[in-house]
Amino acid sequence: MNLGHLIVVEGPENTGKTTLAQVLPTALAQRGVHAEYMSFPGRGTASIGAVVYDLEHKPDRFGITALPAATRQVLHLAAHLDAIESRIKPALASGRWIVLDRYWWSMWAHGHAQGLSTTLLNQLVKIECDAWQPIKPAVIFCTLRPAPFDDPLTPQWEAVQAAYRQLVEVQGAHAPIDQLGPTQSVEDRVISCLARLTTLGVLPRL
Repeated sequence: MNLGHLIVVEGPENTGKTTLAQVLPTALAQRGVHAEYMSFPGRGTASIGAVVYDLEHKPDRFGITALPAATRQVLHLAAHLDAIESRIKPALASGRWIVLDRYWWSMWAHGHAQGLSTTLLNQLVKIECDAWQPIKPAVIFCTLRPAPFDDPLTPQWEAVQAAYRQLVEVQGAHAPIDQLGPTQSVEDRVISCLARLTTLGVLPRL
């Protein structure tokens, strides 16, 4: 059986990232591809991601008043590793495609915007990249906009956006990257994604 393909959708909050990632499996199904939506850090039943979500959003349940930025990113890394080994790799091995909402990029971009050292972030990224081996994304789609859709523009959001732009510039040697335009509708973005997958030879031509 052929391995499934990993398709990554990345970008700051409120740029249409999750919406695109959630509709892509349906569009791929119309092309005869069995694809599944997954997200990082995830909240699936009996997963590290669910525990991390509760730690971040209900810290008082654990007697915790605050999570330092470095602690938060290490927790996200643990959730990523759990999802990679317990869900994503088995799904890809069975031939299913995975549309992944977030990748290690999110850990790096948010950590960088929070002021974490590049040395620390690079160490976390190396651990995750080692866990991914030998899998590489077929393509990374990155949604970028001048401002978020629904929330006010903040310095923190701009810092995250700047970090993503940096990743788009420097990561092209490791995987095909497509930056999706801010004026595209969801439908246009889906069409662009399918066209790119076809051009790359990942998706058969109609």
